Amino acid sequence: MTGDWITPEQATSPSYWAEHVRSTVRFSTGAKLLLRDEPDALLVEAGPGTTASVLLADHEQARGRVMLSSMGHARDTRGDVQVTREALAELWVNGVSVNWPALHEHRSPRRVPLPTYPFETKRYWVERKGAGPAACGARLFRPAFRRLPLAPADTGTPGVRDERWLVFADRLGIADRWTARLRGLGERVVTVETGTSYERPGEDAYRVRPQTPEDFDRLVRELQEAHGPGGTWNVLYLWAADTDIDVDRAGAVALEAPVHFARALGLHRGTAPTRLAVVTQGLARVGGTETQSPARALALGPVKTLPLEYPALSASVIDIEDAVAEFEQVVAELRASLPRSFVACRGATRFVEDVETLAADGADAGGGPRGLRPGGVYVITGGLGGVGRAVAAWMARTYQARLVLVGRTPLPERDDWAALESEPGTDAETRERMGAVRELESSGAQVLVEACDVADRAALAEAVARAELRFGPIQGVVHAAGLAGGGLAQFRDVEAMREVLAPKVNGTLALASVFGGRQLDFFAVFSSTAALLGNLGQVDYCAANAFLDAWADSPDAPGHVVSVAWDVWRDVGMAAAERLPSVLREAHAGHVQSGVSAAEALSVLERALFAGERRVVVSTENLPDRLERGARRHQRQTEEEPGDGGKRSQAETESVLTAIWKDLFGRAHIERDANFFELGGDSLLFVEAGWQIRKQLQVSLTVADLFKFPTIALLTEHLAPASSTQEAAASPTTNRHTADVQEQETALIPLKAGDGHGTPLFLVHPAGGSVFFYRELADLLPADATVYGFQARGIERDAEPRRSVEEMASCYLEELRAAHPRGPYALGGASFGGLVALEMAQRLRADGETVELLVVFDSPGPGQVPPDLGDVDITEFSSIAPDPAFARQLAEVYRANMEALRAYRPRPYPGPVLYFLAEQRREGIDPLRPDLAWEPLAPGGLTVHRVPGDHVTMLAAQNVPAISRVVSAHLESAEAKKR
Repeated sequence: MTGDWITPEQATSPSYWAEHVRSTVRFSTGAKLLLRDEPDALLVEAGPGTTASVLLADHEQARGRVMLSSMGHARDTRGDVQVTREALAELWVNGVSVNWPALHEHRSPRRVPLPTYPFETKRYWVERKGAGPAACGARLFRPAFRRLPLAPADTGTPGVRDERWLVFADRLGIADRWTARLRGLGERVVTVETGTSYERPGEDAYRVRPQTPEDFDRLVRELQEAHGPGGTWNVLYLWAADTDIDVDRAGAVALEAPVHFARALGLHRGTAPTRLAVVTQGLARVGGTETQSPARALALGPVKTLPLEYPALSASVIDIEDAVAEFEQVVAELRASLPRSFVACRGATRFVEDVETLAADGADAGGGPRGLRPGGVYVITGGLGGVGRAVAAWMARTYQARLVLVGRTPLPERDDWAALESEPGTDAETRERMGAVRELESSGAQVLVEACDVADRAALAEAVARAELRFGPIQGVVHAAGLAGGGLAQFRDVEAMREVLAPKVNGTLALASVFGGRQLDFFAVFSSTAALLGNLGQVDYCAANAFLDAWADSPDAPGHVVSVAWDVWRDVGMAAAERLPSVLREAHAGHVQSGVSAAEALSVLERALFAGERRVVVSTENLPDRLERGARRHQRQTEEEPGDGGKRSQAETESVLTAIWKDLFGRAHIERDANFFELGGDSLLFVEAGWQIRKQLQVSLTVADLFKFPTIALLTEHLAPASSTQEAAASPTTNRHTADVQEQETALIPLKAGDGHGTPLFLVHPAGGSVFFYRELADLLPADATVYGFQARGIERDAEPRRSVEEMASCYLEELRAAHPRGPYALGGASFGGLVALEMAQRLRADGETVELLVVFDSPGPGQVPPDLGDVDITEFSSIAPDPAFARQLAEVYRANMEALRAYRPRPYPGPVLYFLAEQRREGIDPLRPDLAWEPLAPGGLTVHRVPGDHVTMLAAQNVPAISRVVSAHLESAEAKKR
């Protein structure tokens, strides 16, 4: 009542307590005094419920304090004894001494062994890796081609198979000979030539422009209309076979045209199979030969990447020497569905791409130096990027080298550095780059930073001249400049692909031109294992690195050249986590990336540079095994046929589900009644589970299914009902589980089934589209609370996403009213979802409905969305969604939601808004105070709660209790108003 500590006289005065009932209680003033005077105290609420705790949590000084309830509230299904003992256990965990004999009151409790630390629901699994190699650190391999006969295939009868042949005709006459032989075998053949416009000069002849996507779209559509949508297309792609191909033409016919063709296939042929054989000459280095015309290696990018994005497409580069003698081998590869991505035909012998371990005592065949020189002069392109900077730091520490760091962005004049470093307005990137140079110098290096485009030969030559004027002759080059690109072929345009090619292709040729006549100790180009293994969403990046590898194997490359193909450098350069948008960071929370650490990479760099090999591959894993696994996966994909998911017995279904669960959770035994989420299931594992179930049982699993049937036993009964009667009486969700039946995707997902009497809470998906983001919150809300999530359209199947906040609000309200026709309602959403919830609340109030609660989780306000926020790097979707088609869906959903976010113009909302602000703000990503931008949107009142975590992790298990207590109190308040 006074806002101060109670005195002994007040505590024993009846008049004080009578006044306490009648007068205003100065709770806030008293709470501030308590928190100030007892900064380390644990706070226990004496009495039922959490009202005082919720009010106390609003205070700045209460952040991070332990607050406990000693008795349950009216909606808590736990007994008071359980609540009290759980509070006591929490106090003990936080260091409070407990009088155990007094607690047990002369009873003899059973002693149970427990760990000496609290269970914090954090992941401590040992990640499964291949046996042995990861423990050995980075390993060196060299590419090779090994003999491998093609397994016999059932080729059927020519002219009877449901096939059609497309021949993309070259300018050397190979297509003319092969087309004649195919037609002589009774095959149906269509030819496609390059032209200056789209034409159809004959019934089975077309001309298209290689650089024009619309021509390929029209080509596929017309072929589908003329010959039907089904059947298999065998494609002989000979445009990349020309021996005089230059880099510009190679970019058009070896990279851009295959991407345009695959995009058209994905749009118009769906799941109908297409086999794409890209034919080259002199590309594969077999038996000591050198690679001819390395520009043709750009075709390896589409071949190794596009089948990951379009499951109905299989592809291979087939390198030939004799077009007449090796025709039948090429046809046999197509008949076998192109089981290997890179094959060389040499007469009657078939070679496939492989790698072999590089001997530890490899020597420089040229007899040059076996290591870097102390004080040596070395050029590093991309020298202030992640990988380039790490290499420069190693050279500085180890050899006190004189370093020439080449990059596109200039540094300020050296005389201005001190002033800029003390100026608060200096941008973080400039500070970081200046700091990096100072750090190199403190390690003993002399540093010259040259700003130029590495693909500009004249500017590069001038930079090298300035460097040699200062340091003397250059002794080695490390070409580490590059762009990772990132984007499914469906979304890549020509200009974006050319930007990725420029530093690695044109930049390499410019460096070779400038240093062509010099005697260097080494000329290293940094490539990637992506060129060997392929990588989802990086068709241009894979192509660029494949060029580097082929160029190093060609006579065009200078002496002492080496292409070092690195596995991903963890947390450095192009693999850094800050490149990922929120949807990917959310899905990757707690996920340990594969690849090599910077320390592992640098420990083998010198050996790679002086191993005497033109190509070296560095990885911590067993690369031959990875190549073989990729080949097996590709072969399974091409061999899979649609199955009948409705004919399996319950025993068979349960056996398959159990095997999937064991693999997902890494356990030897799983009980049939074990809950998926209690086992540790999260959004990543759910995606993997759905993919595995779809592949092995030929059925589709929805998010609602897994929430409703979270155990093997329940899911088995759902997917394989015990009787036809049960099947007929099953819920709509059950009856639509086959992949080809459901036509409409339901947005409303039940996250928690309450007693049906309280105010239901509806939560709208964030930009990623999934409702898994709210599972931890739903679990911690009172047992009788009903919680729904709205999931974005397109998450579960290939449906067009909704592209405006207004459209989403209309559709979600329709489903909301179907589930709960009358209010009051509670709405909420995280990030993008908060704005959709705002629009829904506006419309409900306009219709006369009561919205008791609008809760917003760190949503941006007007003017706080960066214009490029939707430019998502799709590369990382491969680890989120193993099914490439699903990865495309996730990417498109995210893109659509970000477009909707940028276009939405919110209006002031007359009701109160509860806003949760994440304490941790990610520099350059999150606005510092998004809650301030919501103040004009909430004239009815904005209550802000700061909570631990960042924009993504605030709703994770370790942080969500702070949110659940507040939301629970507000739901309880809404329920009290109804009563």
